Amino acid sequence: GIRVATGDVNGDGVEDVVAVPGFGGASVINILDSRTGRVTRTATVFETSFRGGLYVQTGDAQNLGYDQVLVGAGNSGGPRVTLLDFRESRELLNFFAGDSTLRGG
Repeated sequence: GIRVATGDVNGDGVEDVVAVPGFGGASVINILDSRTGRVTRTATVFETSFRGGLYVQTGDAQNLGYDQVLVGAGNSGGPRVTLLDFRESRELLNFFAGDSTLRGG
């Protein structure tokens, strides 16, 4: 399955769709234009071999005037969290929100 969130991640005033895989999928983030349905951006986070899926949320976490994308590792992953700015193509935060040896996502 997939998990989705919506938010204006490119700052154009229209909400975009952010889609990530559930358990079994690679750690790939796809940004879709909500008007056309086309994928406008793709990014991979975490290790390429990780297949625990992702959790996703959007919001203006850094008060930049547009939404950033927050992802966390799914089941079998560590408590790793990454905050991405797709408008500026940069990673804002990347940390473990708990004991890095735990594997519950």
